[in-house]
Amino acid sequence: MAAYDPAIMSEAYSNLDLNELTRSAVAAMLPASAEAMPAFIDRDTVSRAACEACGCADCADRPVCSLEASECIADAGSAVVSALFRSNLSGLGVEGFGWEEGLKSALWAVGIDPEEPLDADALEPGYDLLGLAAPNAMGSTETVLEQSGSTGWTRDDAVLALLFVTDEDDCSAPAYLMERRHDYEVGMWPTGSFCYMPEVRESLMDVQRMADLLTESRGGAQSRLVVGVIGGLEQTGEGGVTWDSGRAAQCRTDAVSGEPSLECSCLEGASEAEWDGWCELTGGEPSDSVGCNALSASRYTDFASNFRRGVYESICRGEAAGGYVDALERFSALVTESCFELDTIVPAGRNGDTIRVTRLARERVDDPEGVTVLEEVTSAGVEAGWYYDATENKVCLSLIERRIGDHYEIFVYHEDVVDYRQ
Repeated sequence: MAAYDPAIMSEAYSNLDLNELTRSAVAAMLPASAEAMPAFIDRDTVSRAACEACGCADCADRPVCSLEASECIADAGSAVVSALFRSNLSGLGVEGFGWEEGLKSALWAVGIDPEEPLDADALEPGYDLLGLAAPNAMGSTETVLEQSGSTGWTRDDAVLALLFVTDEDDCSAPAYLMERRHDYEVGMWPTGSFCYMPEVRESLMDVQRMADLLTESRGGAQSRLVVGVIGGLEQTGEGGVTWDSGRAAQCRTDAVSGEPSLECSCLEGASEAEWDGWCELTGGEPSDSVGCNALSASRYTDFASNFRRGVYESICRGEAAGGYVDALERFSALVTESCFELDTIVPAGRNGDTIRVTRLARERVDDPEGVTVLEEVTSAGVEAGWYYDATENKVCLSLIERRIGDHYEIFVYHEDVVDYRQ
């Protein structure tokens, strides 16, 4: 079950920027209680619900709607997705399990059990990780999702996106070790410090193996994975794309600029009794003036570095610097990329000379002059267009707003060599 914040729900459908039809549709679509909150946000389900709430005559694969209803679908769907997401964040709170197992939980969420020693068993553990009452319970089957309690929620041909938001490091541990955590946290060692003890970190679950299992679950296709981290880190990407890589680092939020500062040590907020214990594990001399707001997200950044597409942002970036809005926008841009397999056709020569991608918008299907030639761009996701993924022989659309009814053509020039001497 996802977290529920009624204030955010009320705000969503009372939004003055929405017209009356859209406000009514949003009010009808939003869950009325915590029990009705969907366990995840599914685009197709939300679109279908918006279509019905906006009064379309037919909500099949190609909806039959008036212009007013079409605009209502787009605006209501966006408002509902935003409300569900914001409710999830706002309703979580700060009181919870103090030994963070983010990586293991992420794999559990897609039906992988990294505690199984054999990869085949980890990928198909033979027991339900996704159904009702399972470790990653899907919640009520009567929510807007209409999700079966016995089936997984991911699609093999879809992009899987994971975004970790944390001020700690990952502590994914085998069950036997996690059960003994209190045996380690005695004397000067404070609650939660178990995860940062050198002897414990050596026994945590292998990051590389978990990344390999996740990739294998997507058929080995990197283009079907996006992994982002908002945590204790420093952005290290080159040029104007600093956000596409990161180095784990303890940080604090600069009180004036709101920007992350790496000039810190120990753990800010630790009690006087626990201060020395945290400093011993996280480094630095005891000093109230240089306490860190977040600890290094080293295992998260190591995990994310195994994937070609991702976003890195410091959790110590404050509201004065814009919060995480642009980080989430960059992440969503990468997630919504669409890739097309070229199968056995391999482009000849340089990409720009051998691939041509055109788009015909749905409202101009009878207008041959309406065809737009898309530009070739890089895979960093900073400009709209297409790029070629040579590793997987795919053409991917980047930052293109795609709608049902738009038409795309991909022209590929390739060469076949026949040796007649054989």
